[in-house]
Amino acid sequence: MQVRTYDSNNSMNLLGLSEIEIARLIESLATNPNIKEHEKEPTLNWMREQFSEQKIGGAWKRRLREKGNVI
Repeated sequence: MQVRTYDSNNSMNLLGLSEIEIARLIESLATNPNIKEHEKEPTLNWMREQFSEQKIGGAWKRRLREKGNVI
């Protein structure tokens, strides 16, 4: 398992945004032709994973930490 460490210059948290706002961000980034696929894919994966866990609710931060993420 790869452990991802916190990087203050490259961190992101989707708290405080509505479900619609998050979905629009993900869609916008995914369809943006000005960003190369290999550059945006790690961010898209993280956004989708965090969004999915937040929608499940409960201890979503704990579940992300158990997967090796640092929040």
